[in-house]
Formats: sequence, C-alpha cells, structure tokens
Amino acid sequence: MYYITKKNGMCYIMEGNPRGPYLNMHKEIWAIKSERCLAFSVSDGDLFYFMDESFIVYKLARNENDRQLNVIQELTFKEMQTLDFIPHPYEQVTINDKYILQGNKIFYLYDIENNEPFNEGIFEAEDLLPEDRTKPKSNLTKGPIMINNSTKFFNIYQIEKFHSILRIF
Repeated sequence: MYYITKKNGMCYIMEGNPRGPYLNMHKEIWAIKSERCLAFSVSDGDLFYFMDESFIVYKLARNENDRQLNVIQELTFKEMQTLDFIPHPYEQVTINDKYILQGNKIFYLYDIENNEPFNEGIFEAEDLLPEDRTKPKSNLTKGPIMINNSTKFFNIYQIEKFHSILRIF
C-alpha cells in the first residue's frame, strides 16, 4: 500500500503493509519539498507518478539496491492548462508518460528537459465525452475498436508547407 503524508513543508511517499498493525513499520520511500500533492498514481507497481503544487509530474522508479525511489523524468503540461486542472480530494487521477486523465479532461504531458511545449493549440487538453450507449452506433464506431469523440478538433495542416498533387490515370 502506498500513500502520501505531509509534514513541515515536505511530502513523503510511504509504503506499508495494510495488514501490519504498526504504523512505525511503514517506510518512507521518497520525499520532496512541496506543500501539496496534486496527483499521485502507481503504474504496474514499478512506476510512480507524483505531481507537486507547481504542476510538475515526477516519474519515479525503484532503486535496484533498495526499495527507495529515484526520479527518472520530469514532465509537465502547458501553463495555460493549469487553470483547468482542479483535482478534488480522493479523486481518481490516471497519469502515465503521455497524458493525465482527470475528471472528464485529458491533459497532454511533455518532458521538461528534452522537449519544448507543443505548438499553440496542439496537445493541450481536451474534454472527454462519455459514450451514449442508448443511441445506435454509427458506421465509424462499429467494429472491435471503440472510438470516442471530442468537442475540439485541431487542424495540424499548415498552409504553404505541404503540397498535394492529384494524378489522374
């Protein structure tokens, strides 16, 4: 079992056995100077994602020698999307290397060190729409793969950058 504690301006990721009756047997596996934890997620038991109050997502992995965590990568999303990211206490937030799912929105992440943010309007955030199962399926959603839609669409085609040629035989 993993959980977050906060003490004296520090956030700690703790690990403990839920069947163990003693709290002193729970171990601190990572600490960061942060006033708040906005989101925390564990993927496959090996990868941990922690978001601090400045909207930086720390991707953490286990050290080979002990159970402590090491920072592998620092991710974030565009600053203008921070106003839309409003996590509620105990709300389920899913985080991985590419995106964050929170409520009915998806926020796209980029690497702070190696990449610059995406161009304006591309991979910022989108509203996720639940599929209405009472309506008949359209031709586009029939088949083994479900396709959900979004209310936003971004045109990535740039005028005068690409040329199309039509050939008639």
